[in-house]
Amino acid sequence: MSDETALRMIHLSGQGNEVSVVVTGRFGAGVPEHHDHLSAQLVVDAGVFRLHAEDVVTRGDLDEWSRCLDALSIGDEATWRDTGRTIVLTVAPDDGGAIVTILDEPRSGAQLVVPVQLADGWVLEQAGHLRAVLDAYPAETVETSPGVCSWARPS
Repeated sequence: MSDETALRMIHLSGQGNEVSVVVTGRFGAGVPEHHDHLSAQLVVDAGVFRLHAEDVVTRGDLDEWSRCLDALSIGDEATWRDTGRTIVLTVAPDDGGAIVTILDEPRSGAQLVVPVQLADGWVLEQAGHLRAVLDAYPAETVETSPGVCSWARPS
């Protein structure tokens, strides 16, 4: 997928700060065990701090982000991907926006805290981003036993 067709799965932006997860395509296209994993980039732009990290988003990650959006919609804090496998995002609603904490626990141990001012309806906007990714990259495999996948039968 080219930059022109990359999809923002998460896009929290306001007052010069931005935290985004941009899906760029399937990670292991054609290999059942990895076909439904998505190549992504974590992009953070917060003044003098700029971060660009390659990442992989799994089906479980997509489901977890949906649950995070449910929590955020009622004003609760939400942590996405706190498994020790990859970069963790915590989004804490704050007056007129959110405080986003990015933690790279498995690699560097580095942590970055980014305040973001957000417009009303930001959670619904994030749900729309997630829906666009799910529509563009539907699940095409099924796990037949732990760690073993096969192609899903068309419905």
